[in-house]
Amino acid sequence: GRLYDIGYLPHGEGQKTRPYLATPSNETSAVISPDGRVVAYTSDASGRQEIYVDTFPEPTAARRVSTDGATGASWRADGREIYFTSGRTLYACDVKTQPAIEVGKPRVLFELPKEIRGVASAPDGDKFLLLLPVGENTSSLTVVHNWAAPLEKHE
Repeated sequence: GRLYDIGYLPHGEGQKTRPYLATPSNETSAVISPDGRVVAYTSDASGRQEIYVDTFPEPTAARRVSTDGATGASWRADGREIYFTSGRTLYACDVKTQPAIEVGKPRVLFELPKEIRGVASAPDGDKFLLLLPVGENTSSLTVVHNWAAPLEKHE
């Protein structure tokens, strides 16, 4: 299958993208810290999806944040904490972006509802928006075999 790498588009340079991270693994879902010094992203370098952080705009020493599979990293507005999900559990992890990257131990915030479709944190991390489906799924597909047969009888 196709591999995914992370690139970026510097402001004022038109459509010319620059590579950020290009490895034999898949790197996706990159988010830059509020101070612009660190990128959090998802990579399958360990054999499963995990959250990593590294310096920006040049990667220097990736640090793994999650420990048991994870996706969907987002930053608290002050850049001192990252949120991510592992299964149906929402985690928070303390992160320092300067003078060097320091990563704390992830801690469980809460379990998410089974039907959850997405999570977004408020800027200060005191509230979380959850995307939940409402009502029954009304979309359906009807397949009619040999649909032309009734038309032929009327000719």
